[in-house]
Amino acid sequence: IREELKKVFEADYYDRYPDFMDPLFNPLTQKFPPTGMHRFGALVKEYGDEEDDEEYDEYKPEIESTEYHGLAYHGTNISLDEDEEESLFNEFSSDYSDWGAVWFGDDESVAQAFSGWHERENSIKVIYEVQMDTDKLAYIHQHTASELSEFYGCEDLRECIGDLENLGYDGWRAMGSIDRMQYEDYAIFDLSVVTMNGVSVQLGENEWSDYMSIEKADELIRRAKARAKQPKKVIREEMTQINEIPDNLILVTGKRDGGNDTFMILFDIETQRIQGMIAFQNREGDNWISVVAGEKGYGPLMYEMAMMYSSPKGIMPTRTGDVADKSKNIWIKFFNRDDIKKEPVDPGQVGMPYQQFLDDEDGSFEIDKMTGIFNTKYYKSPTPEFHRLVRKSQSIIKNNNLNLEDIINRGMNYFSANYKG
Repeated sequence: IREELKKVFEADYYDRYPDFMDPLFNPLTQKFPPTGMHRFGALVKEYGDEEDDEEYDEYKPEIESTEYHGLAYHGTNISLDEDEEESLFNEFSSDYSDWGAVWFGDDESVAQAFSGWHERENSIKVIYEVQMDTDKLAYIHQHTASELSEFYGCEDLRECIGDLENLGYDGWRAMGSIDRMQYEDYAIFDLSVVTMNGVSVQLGENEWSDYMSIEKADELIRRAKARAKQPKKVIREEMTQINEIPDNLILVTGKRDGGNDTFMILFDIETQRIQGMIAFQNREGDNWISVVAGEKGYGPLMYEMAMMYSSPKGIMPTRTGDVADKSKNIWIKFFNRDDIKKEPVDPGQVGMPYQQFLDDEDGSFEIDKMTGIFNTKYYKSPTPEFHRLVRKSQSIIKNNNLNLEDIINRGMNYFSANYKG
């Protein structure tokens, strides 16, 4: 058998029988094996050929090397809770990450996006700016990642970090994406190639400080922690009142044919545009908010009108945990309003207790600290202004033969165009 195998691997065999040898084609090197070689190493070799051992070395993936000299950014958030002793640091360490590497991007807006990744409720976003100088980065293309995973047996490429370190690399460069943004992703293993420049702190929704020293940023965060400890005054959400709704707006209410969701839509009969919409679905006797959107001032008003329309059964947040930050703040403000009636519910009787799911790799979740607010029904006695709006709207809908299904479809299109999670 050995002699027959040797014939198969003769030098001209591939030329004479190329199709027969296709199964031995090596997709990693894009070529056939040399004479006397299996596609992943030595298969048939003459005894006494030890001097030719180098010719039969096992295949290793080829990794392109690249460099980076310039600014890079890392976004994260710092807890403002007193019981979590988090602070800024002057330099990164390998203990910062479970994988022995720290990730940076070359785009500041990408770092801003990552600063809100797994953002905690009581926290402040920060961006570290660093100078990165290295000539030894592994350039991870898609095919390179596949080869490394196969060769080293890494189900997750991050498991190959130790192997790349042993090969002398300071880190890797790859393509990443977040919030539909593509960026150059740098995972740095040897943090001596990174020098801290400063920190930028988020001051408002779309406002960030200039980059400053760690000491100045720490002082700014210290003051933010002090403010977080102070009792908060409940500020009524600025919203349009029912008696301020223009005459050209009507309130369209109803369900789709065969649907379970009750829709309430503020519709402009002159421009045929949606100004606000909300929908809630009845689940085992409870009304869960499913969608809501509105122009400035109309969003909170839609909640309040839904509380009146559904009274005394009331409405409550969705049980999936998918509640946007702005909506959370609105629920908190309604919870603190004396004119809103509230009825706590047994989480076990509403399908599922309110949970804030986190997109962790291990699939874990944590119960939101505001479970009391979200495990509550809200309702309000209808006001005379609300009754007048409903009667006026019903009259206009009847006289103008408006199509409910069409307006609901417009409302859902409006929601899709405006909802940002």
